[in-house]
Amino acid sequence: MEIARRDLNRYYNKAIKQYTLPLSFGEAMLIVDAPNGYIMTPEGPHLIFFTIQESITNLGKKWDVDRKKLLQKFVDLTLQQ
Repeated sequence: MEIARRDLNRYYNKAIKQYTLPLSFGEAMLIVDAPNGYIMTPEGPHLIFFTIQESITNLGKKWDVDRKKLLQKFVDLTLQQ
């Protein structure tokens, strides 16, 4: 049982580091706010970047987010993220 706990703990710690996005609070809120009212389709996850890109100017002011930095973070994301 102890070995299973140790291995799961190691796995979860690795997954958290690998899949955690390096976002500030404002950036995370902008990403949640941007697709507000967006109808998700099977193609939706691939298009969400464009939805955020289109609304970032207005929402960037609302959430005090640097537009260029956030867009660069999106470009730098790995496939898993």
